[in-house]
Amino acid sequence: MKKIICFFPLVMVYCLPFAQPLKKGNIAISADKMNILYFGIDNPISFSAPAGSNMPQIKITNGQISGEGFNRIVRPDSDRDITITVNTGGLVQTFPFHVKRIPDPEFKIGFGNSRISLIEFKAQNYCRAELSKDFPLDCKFTILEATISFSGNGFPEIKSSKINGNSLENIKTLMNQCVSGSVVTIENIKVQGPDGVRTINDRTLTLF
Repeated sequence: MKKIICFFPLVMVYCLPFAQPLKKGNIAISADKMNILYFGIDNPISFSAPAGSNMPQIKITNGQISGEGFNRIVRPDSDRDITITVNTGGLVQTFPFHVKRIPDPEFKIGFGNSRISLIEFKAQNYCRAELSKDFPLDCKFTILEATISFSGNGFPEIKSSKINGNSLENIKTLMNQCVSGSVVTIENIKVQGPDGVRTINDRTLTLF
């Protein structure tokens, strides 16, 4: 975790990666993604203060804060904005933070491309749901279920089947029937994330 050096009488709270700190009077506070916290996950924050300063007293609206000393965890109760109040030695300041929902992950098979070779596709035994690599925090999603349809070359009529979990075992027979030009459509994709169950966008794969 990268730290920012604070000079007396500055008190700072921050999360990784850093945005420019908000400043009010002699207190500054900073968080990741331009002062954004995420609902449903732990958002680590840390405080630093000059030697001899009082231990910060912290209050939060619309959320829970845990931990002791200069290292705390903020977990928003919903995707509504929150306010963190910092009190150090009688100096009190409040700082608003935007709270966002974790973005939807994307359904992926193999390397995750929309065009996928027959060899790569038929070699897969599992699928997954992944967030963009640009998302700054480590969040995991599990696929609960999805409907997968096969059309295009090799399928005079659309054939569909359902998977439960990330295993592709239920559709292996249909996968093996695919030829170049087959189209695989994944719909009704339900995933379990840190903030609960959600349905994510459909995905279409073209085989070559």
